[in-house]
Amino acid sequence: MTFQRARLRTSALALATASVMMLTAVPSAHAVVPDQIRYQGASIYRATLPDRPVALEVWSSTPADSIDLFLNSVLVATDTTVEAAVDGYWVATGTVDLTGLVGTQQLTMRVNLVGAVSRSVPKSFTVIKVPVVVPVPGHVRPSAANTGVPAGVVTTLSGPLVITIPGTVIDSLNVEGCVVVAASNVTIRRTRIHCTESPYQRAVVMSGVQTGLVLEDVEIDGGGLTDIGVDTSRTVIRRANIHDVNDGVRMGNSITIEDSWIHSMTRMGTLHPDAIQGTSAQDIIIRGNALDPRNSVTGDFANSAIQLGSETGTMLSRNVLIENNYVTGGNCSINISATITAQNLVVRNNRFGTESRYNCPVLTPISVPMGEANVMDVTGYPIVVQYTK
Repeated sequence: MTFQRARLRTSALALATASVMMLTAVPSAHAVVPDQIRYQGASIYRATLPDRPVALEVWSSTPADSIDLFLNSVLVATDTTVEAAVDGYWVATGTVDLTGLVGTQQLTMRVNLVGAVSRSVPKSFTVIKVPVVVPVPGHVRPSAANTGVPAGVVTTLSGPLVITIPGTVIDSLNVEGCVVVAASNVTIRRTRIHCTESPYQRAVVMSGVQTGLVLEDVEIDGGGLTDIGVDTSRTVIRRANIHDVNDGVRMGNSITIEDSWIHSMTRMGTLHPDAIQGTSAQDIIIRGNALDPRNSVTGDFANSAIQLGSETGTMLSRNVLIENNYVTGGNCSINISATITAQNLVVRNNRFGTESRYNCPVLTPISVPMGEANVMDVTGYPIVVQYTK
């Protein structure tokens, strides 16, 4: 696709409000719906943008003699030498300065053609003041170096475990097999669990209604053959290294997952892999983790780092806190189902990588807004949230 560089004419008022807009060659993207104004690969419509200069793309479906760009009804740029791309799209890129603005704003692209009625394409969006994201004091991002069995711990080989005595403490084992927890107040620490032949398709699973399970400094490896790493309720998971399963953690209720590294999911059949999934999760804390479901061997992006809700119907998620995590990968890194019923669901102070398939940090219904200080890790800029409805 080729373009001719356009000459841009801006007024002093335009320069005070928005810097420049210039047509230039960009890669063709037939999947992009024309007549859009886009930031970081997503439409700005109902999106949140930072109060600073932002690089935008403008897509038009028709030719024009000129294109005007308006910010809140103020003309900020006019291009009089517009030329079509070979595939029929008209693509502009530019930087608009939103410094000093806050709240709901509107950008309008007006497409003008001699002898035809001009078309105006308005898009409303919200400008927020960019928060200062302060790292959690003393917190180091989870990785192989600080999750799983600590270096120097000598483990004892064990077969599969079925734990039936309340208060049992499992320490420093190398479990070749899977674990069934059939008692309350069980602690499993400094232990490797290599589960590839689970009758329940779970590496760690509860039998009956149990409480007080603690998984601490554990490594859970499904070998690419086990569906779920941990499928429990009323559990604390701390400094765990969970990998090579289809879903890292399948959440029930009353779960805390903190300082853990959940990564390298393995797709099983038609299932969609998630680092953490909760179809109807309640009383949940997901804090201080590194979540990356991508599989570097197969190249699979997986579905998401965190999936809430279900594709099969409306589910309730209540009292869910997602904070201070590093999240990347998936089609969208955090995917909140359009059918979810959410009460007190808070997503805040998270950092996002750039490795999601669709350049999509968060996909959520409008009814579930994001909290403060969710930013791209490489820039510190606020994420662009994509909404399902």
